[in-house]
Amino acid sequence: MAGLDRVQVLDIFRQEAAELLQTLSDGLLRLEDAGRDPAVVQELFRAAHTMKGSAAMMELTTISQVAHRMEDILGEVQGEQVAVTGPLVTLLLEGVDTIQEALAGDESGLEPYKARLAAFDPGAPPADAPTAPPKPRAPRAESRDTGERLQTIRVDTTKLNGLINGVGELIISKNILQEAMVNLEQIQRELEQLTFLFGSSTVRLEREVAHQAATIGEAAGEALRQVHHKVEEEILPVRGELDRLATGLAAAIGTVTGQGDVLAKHTLELKNLVTQVRMIPVTAVFDRVPRIIRDAAAAEAKEVRLVRTGQQTEIDRGVAEKVFDPLLHIIRNAVSHGIEPPEVRRAAGKEEVGEVRLSARTECGRVVIEVSDDGAGIDTARIRDKALASGVVSEADAADYSERDWLQMIFRPSFSTAREVTAVSGRGVGMDVVKSAIEALKGQVEVHTDHGHGTTITLSLPSSLDIAQAMRIRAGGQELIFLMDSLETAQGGRSGDVVIAKEGRFLTLGERMVPLCRLDGLLHLPQQWSTGWLDRPILVLRVLDRAVAILVDEIVDHEEIFVKPPHPVVQALPLYAGATLLGDGRVRPILSAGHLLDLVGGQGSDGKCRLTPIVPLDEVAARLAGGVLLVAGCDALLPPGWLSLLAERGVQVLTVDEAEALASIVAIGKGALLLARPRVAQEISEGVAGVTVCVVCNQGETPPPGTTHWVTPPIDTTVLDECLLDLLSAG
Repeated sequence: MAGLDRVQVLDIFRQEAAELLQTLSDGLLRLEDAGRDPAVVQELFRAAHTMKGSAAMMELTTISQVAHRMEDILGEVQGEQVAVTGPLVTLLLEGVDTIQEALAGDESGLEPYKARLAAFDPGAPPADAPTAPPKPRAPRAESRDTGERLQTIRVDTTKLNGLINGVGELIISKNILQEAMVNLEQIQRELEQLTFLFGSSTVRLEREVAHQAATIGEAAGEALRQVHHKVEEEILPVRGELDRLATGLAAAIGTVTGQGDVLAKHTLELKNLVTQVRMIPVTAVFDRVPRIIRDAAAAEAKEVRLVRTGQQTEIDRGVAEKVFDPLLHIIRNAVSHGIEPPEVRRAAGKEEVGEVRLSARTECGRVVIEVSDDGAGIDTARIRDKALASGVVSEADAADYSERDWLQMIFRPSFSTAREVTAVSGRGVGMDVVKSAIEALKGQVEVHTDHGHGTTITLSLPSSLDIAQAMRIRAGGQELIFLMDSLETAQGGRSGDVVIAKEGRFLTLGERMVPLCRLDGLLHLPQQWSTGWLDRPILVLRVLDRAVAILVDEIVDHEEIFVKPPHPVVQALPLYAGATLLGDGRVRPILSAGHLLDLVGGQGSDGKCRLTPIVPLDEVAARLAGGVLLVAGCDALLPPGWLSLLAERGVQVLTVDEAEALASIVAIGKGALLLARPRVAQEISEGVAGVTVCVVCNQGETPPPGTTHWVTPPIDTTVLDECLLDLLSAG
């Protein structure tokens, strides 16, 4: 073999070798649990034999020799010449690691390991292994899933990714075609209307000319008859052509629409097929976990049992490849930080053998992976002490922190509560990497702990990285995208379902309550307030066990999109999970539901008893205490008696003409709230710093650039109170 042929064959060998090494790793762990199980030993023997032969064929002599010696040792185990011990399994697992490193390009460990194998004495443990017999290990629980092995072929992931990209571009083309068909149908309707109007006008003109020719003199009548002749010869044929074109256009649109529907159908089928091709059982990830558990437990001198469920849950191949490293950090932390040493567990009345549970399931179109342990849990009081001592959190801020806020501290870079550094953990590196990696996959990570009983870390991952169902919405004059897998429900707004409290606004959903926020406010876009503002569409977003209700201006459409990764400039903005190209050629950003939830600050209250209801007018008055409300030339647009109600509550209200507004603001200084018309508001905003401004517009007027809050008629007391409350809360 030479040149390109050898490169291709070597690549195939590496793929086969990776599967053989995984078989060896899994089998050795089962061998350690089950002892000399003939079926397990035979499977291991075959894997080592195949590795030996394949490596020899590829002229990888040292790898072949190492695999040959491993095969010999397994043959001695099969012949009951060698006992299955922990040190023996460790020695063979080191061989798996050594071959993996060699195939990755680092062959430095082959010769030393080969020498260790040659020196292996079947009658005694390896020289560097402990002489004391290992403790009996608890049996690992079998997977609860069963399934037949699939008939598969190997496909280069680059080609597979190219295929999915091609399907994505096809989806974009389909959307563009559908948008073009909508435009063509509009042109058809306009052409039909024009044809009708032209025909009616022509007939009317023809009749008028004929009538005039019959009622006036001979000379003028002849002129009119010539006009009538021109109408018949030149104008009427145009009408006929217009009719013909309208009919032809309608037929063409019908054909294109039909073919567009066929294209959409085939695109959907192709998308589903390609998506299925990219899906693999999550067991491809889970099968690598037992080795991690064993190595971490050995390093910590602990006994750990692994329980796996949901292994047939399917996950996108690209997600599976990228989620393993974060999962590795989580599992190592579960063994190191979570599971207590045997003597500590015994003193706490627990079984000496700790348990790590790894599960997967599909939920709302997303893949959810959970890692749970029955260890000591996370001590949030200790996190609090460490955060305060290191200055990460101030005493003033700490008073407002919830348990979830303290748990989120573990995701801060270089933050660790470990008392000592071990081979597994304690360096403050890991959980911040986990969060960053999962968010890069457009996923979310949540932590729940029960002090003394264990911790659960949940990963929510997209079912596909490229193609998704999406909802287009409009807020603050911008068109934006939400992915449907984060959308729990969409509904029309109902003011009766909204509770206003000191803790914020909440939407009642059956027996629970979730925070309600305006999307334009969260994104710092201009907010228009008018009577009935709560009657707009509300989207309830949910990520794992957190939810938030988002008020938008309009739901534009629901369609399938091809998700493009965010531009490097946008990657620094966590609110945006990517972008897509719409059918009209415009690029629109995709919002991250998880980061919107982070902005809101959690799920909020789950019942009315925890809320502190307020009267918006009283709260506005309380927030304006000690300040001045300056009304500049717009008092006639305000609700009658509203200013008097504020004055009765102790607010200093000052009403001036527009010409006096600037001088009044300068005299008052900071702490003023200004209500003004657009021109005055812009003049003061540009000329005086530190003034809180609410713009009062007439119908059809627009606020000046930079405006955050503006009201439009009809302006009633309720909407004005809520607008100012929101404005003062933001400040």
